[in-house]
Amino acid sequence: QEISEWLKERQGDAEYLRDSRILGEEYRRWQAQGEAAGRRADALKQAQAEETAVLEKARKEASDSLGAIRDRVAKEAADAKALLTKQAEALSGDICEKILGRSL
Repeated sequence: QEISEWLKERQGDAEYLRDSRILGEEYRRWQAQGEAAGRRADALKQAQAEETAVLEKARKEASDSLGAIRDRVAKEAADAKALLTKQAEALSGDICEKILGRSL
């Protein structure tokens, strides 16, 4: 008999849950919030993936740009060194001519 009463109480609880408008609305609201949270999580994941792609592209472009700058600086340094060497040789020749010209 106790089991029968307990079972009737549970059945009554189940009927109340089934028939209650307020609980039904709350359940639908709770379910919608869960779905919205899932959509927000998906949107966040997509935004993070897009951000990662943009950052990776920017890193590659920066790396390529730095490589090109490094190459130009190395070429300009080599050109400057060659020019300075040529000017030093010409100056050295001028000095030698003046020194040798005086000594004669």
